[in-house]
Amino acid sequence: NQIEEQYKAEGWGIYDDTADLDRAVAICDGYYGDQSSVVGLCQAVGKPVMVQNVNVFLFEWNNLLFGKGMIIYQKKLWIPMAMMNALVQVDLERGYVDYCGGFGDVYVNADISAYMYTDVIEWKGKLIFVPTRARVISIYDVGKGIMSNVEVEIPKGISIGVPNYSFACKHNLDIFMIGVCQTNLIVKWNLETKEMSFYGNIINDNSDMKTKAIYGRNSVIVNDRLYVPLLHEGNLYELNLCSGEERIIQIDRKKRKIVTINYAKGYFYIVTEEGQLLKWNGDKVSQIAMLNKKVEYVTFCDEDFLWLFPRQYNELAVKINLMNSETNKFLLPYGV
Repeated sequence: NQIEEQYKAEGWGIYDDTADLDRAVAICDGYYGDQSSVVGLCQAVGKPVMVQNVNVFLFEWNNLLFGKGMIIYQKKLWIPMAMMNALVQVDLERGYVDYCGGFGDVYVNADISAYMYTDVIEWKGKLIFVPTRARVISIYDVGKGIMSNVEVEIPKGISIGVPNYSFACKHNLDIFMIGVCQTNLIVKWNLETKEMSFYGNIINDNSDMKTKAIYGRNSVIVNDRLYVPLLHEGNLYELNLCSGEERIIQIDRKKRKIVTINYAKGYFYIVTEEGQLLKWNGDKVSQIAMLNKKVEYVTFCDEDFLWLFPRQYNELAVKINLMNSETNKFLLPYGV
């Protein structure tokens, strides 16, 4: 009642308590509110519509855009919104957000309410979504606006239900999908032949690792080798892309979980769960001084800089110059 009376008193809009929907649709600039017959009327005349979701709260903004998987293609940001199983595109020039479809459409009879996909790769006008809780690779044709699917057949004997978030990296015509379908599998999928190969045996054969969320948040490919951080005793996973040989490399003698890995100028930059930064040249490991507190970071590396973004509010982001090791720390605005 208070909101209603305030709206009437301020007089910047029209308070319409009549039953004349056609007039309301004609006068309004757009629609926001519950799902109703007015939604269809506004859509029919080309007016923007936003249907409210009362279960989404302000403090959960990070969940709405959850996932490493965001990609810029054709001046648009494409986001698999993991909490909603929906694909949206953001026009970076005009700021418009458009709903492209729901991933739940491929699981009409399944009770999978969230986190079906958490990463995306673009190839020849198609967006390829890596399955987390889903059992199929979803492929969105940007030009046609059509979603198709490729089934992932999990080999027998593999533990299913592992709480990983899947992610991917591309090498030539192969996509490597890490932690697919709530397993500790690594799938190599060839974009031309569609042939699917499975790796991660060294993980799934280890009784101490096969049922745990074992993979970090990203991966790199260097000199025909795939490197994935492991949330297990300070180790990295290495896959030789030529021979298929797998091995575990211990990086951190303190056996802290490794969360992210980046590569630039001949060095791997590795971040532990405690926010400590390790520098590795494939042989020796050194530690770069950081804040004397535990902060969980996600990382990004370009040619000259390594960026560490905190996952907690009110923590400092870090920018490191890889040419001279100069470090700058700054506070991100709330909500960034």
